[in-house]
Amino acid sequence: MPLPRFQRLPEEKRRHLLDVAARAFAARGFEAASLNEILAEAGLGKSSYYYYFADKADLYVACFLDSLERLVVAVPPLDVEGLTARRFWSSLEAYFAKLLVVGAGQPVQMALVRELPSIQGLLAPRFEEAKTSFEAPALAIIGKGQSLGCVRTDLPAARLFAVGIAADQAMDAVFLAHGAAITPATIRAHGALVIDTWRRLLEPGRRPAVNRPASKRSSGARRRG
Repeated sequence: MPLPRFQRLPEEKRRHLLDVAARAFAARGFEAASLNEILAEAGLGKSSYYYYFADKADLYVACFLDSLERLVVAVPPLDVEGLTARRFWSSLEAYFAKLLVVGAGQPVQMALVRELPSIQGLLAPRFEEAKTSFEAPALAIIGKGQSLGCVRTDLPAARLFAVGIAADQAMDAVFLAHGAAITPATIRAHGALVIDTWRRLLEPGRRPAVNRPASKRSSGARRRG
């Protein structure tokens, strides 16, 4: 996190630095992004930078929280308390589709939000606030789903969230690798597929079909036949 004095920097300069840094982090990731290149493009000297930040990780956390705030402003949070058992999954699908469509219009912000699960261990413990801001809404939805009987309770909400995020990241990679046109229609279709996958993983009683090999006895019977 930036030092408190960062808030005393004029808004225009704060916004410019965060925008430049966010683009660099989104394009190259936290580790590959060059702090020197970011500062050069932002027009900020190193001595001035370290007056506001302890290191590169602090700047990344600031960019992440700023990106998350911009996405939340564009897509109001889901009314968790208003969810019902009958419409739990359909409400989640509609909300997720809206989030993806808005996120497609803010690719830099979306890229930073999606990178969090893979780097939070690298930046701990300073990333705890960012992690909490990212996870809290999802954990509230999962908890509500558990109380409604729509989400399994044999695993804690945090574990289920981790499973869902892993599936989401894998499906995003496939979606982007196929080079599909990024349109509201394809985004909604992708979102529906993601939610369907989450449902298969999280809904009580859902278990994947397992193709068991035929027993020796049954195989022998077929041969004799």
